Amino acid sequence: MPYARDYGNAPLLTNVSVAYTNAGYVGERLFKRIPVATQEGKFPVYGRQVFIRETTTRGEKAPANEIHFSVTPTTYNCVRKALKAYVSDDERKTFPNVDEAYTMTVTDKVLLDIEYDLAVKACATANYKSTHTTTLSGTSQWSDAANSDPIKDIWPGINAIAKYIGRMPNLAVVGMDAWAKLAP
Repeated sequence: MPYARDYGNAPLLTNVSVAYTNAGYVGERLFKRIPVATQEGKFPVYGRQVFIRETTTRGEKAPANEIHFSVTPTTYNCVRKALKAYVSDDERKTFPNVDEAYTMTVTDKVLLDIEYDLAVKACATANYKSTHTTTLSGTSQWSDAANSDPIKDIWPGINAIAKYIGRMPNLAVVGMDAWAKLAP
């Protein structure tokens, strides 16, 4: 990093700087952040019985039908992430607000690492039922704009999600090659 001594008598602009940030993170839209009180613990996973229709009609003075459902405890473990950066006295003398700039940079690097971890999880077919993934090959790959049909490929996935969770999906992350094919 250059210092004031490197510029001789040239004044430093204090209202202008150039910095880079990553504004396009999507991982936390796919995997919601849930605040927890402890680094590790358990949470309940309820069965899919909510999708089964039950008889709700009852006669006068008759007891209501009783339902049963499953609940299974599942564990979580939060991973700690951190970075630090050294700000020299020379940098503080030369660049106003350098501490804030370093803080933003370190924070963004941690967020980038989290985004990468979430992308790896989202793209790993092992994290899904085998019936909920499709591997495209040859000319059916979306990067082959002349021969592929992404819309035709997407609908079975939409239907599988809707059948599995009882709701239509509301978010998709699409790479540039696929977007080029999907965009008008």
